[in-house]
Amino acid sequence: MTTGGTSLDFTDVGEGFEPLPIGWYNARVSEVAEGVSKNNNAKVDFTFDILAPAANKNRKAWFTLSLLPQSLWRVKAALIALGIPKGDLSGQVDINWDSFLGIECSLRISHEVFEDKPRQRTDELAPFKDADSLVSGASGKAASFREMVT
Repeated sequence: MTTGGTSLDFTDVGEGFEPLPIGWYNARVSEVAEGVSKNNNAKVDFTFDILAPAANKNRKAWFTLSLLPQSLWRVKAALIALGIPKGDLSGQVDINWDSFLGIECSLRISHEVFEDKPRQRTDELAPFKDADSLVSGASGKAASFREMVT
């Protein structure tokens, strides 16, 4: 069986995924998936659609939370950033991860090197910020995880 073929224009097509620039972004949760890490540990993966700055609108960012006991401080901080009141996060708490779909927050992107290529990394989440207050490349514009839970 043969097919007719397709005409493709590769003008301005890069060599792979281009990471978001380092800095703060406003984003909306578009996907949440519970899963298991390579080490067989429970985790939750978030996918975000970037809302602002406008130059990066509709790009993606990802954030993974380990559900190991020693990582629950990070889970708590992320939940606070996603709008759960700090006072609701004590004792045993049942979480419906799908309830976070559509929630908006701010996130900080940095870069790391993986297999000799730069890749973006979501370092932290913070409550949603006015787009005018986002500062690309700046650190410390929102509370760190530890500051948000103490």
